[in-house]
Amino acid sequence: SLKACHEGPSGGHHGANLTAKKRQGKISQRDGMPQNSIQVCEIFDIWGIDFMGPFPSSKGNKYILVAVDYLSKWVKAKSLPTNDARVVVKFLKSLFSRFDTPWAIISDRGTHFCNDQLPV
Repeated sequence: SLKACHEGPSGGHHGANLTAKKRQGKISQRDGMPQNSIQVCEIFDIWGIDFMGPFPSSKGNKYILVAVDYLSKWVKAKSLPTNDARVVVKFLKSLFSRFDTPWAIISDRGTHFCNDQLPV
């Protein structure tokens, strides 16, 4: 019935083929959502990092390096004169001394983040 196809946790339209199979009662486990485990993480386990700028120079600084903890959304930012690997390493050492080394750092994979100065 129409009601049976629209109600419940698997209700709604999920494309012509799946809707037809559902109507005919031919849905197999293979047609369901993939089961992926959810990774549990703690505060300060995963950081996002990126540069902003260049901006007009203020006290010799043209860039802002921003790190955001993915779970708490806590932000650490620092104004810097350059956007090279050297300042990134110094910034991360300061961050890790305060919050420990994270499981992951997510970046745009720019050369200032992905280079031989940053340990893997």
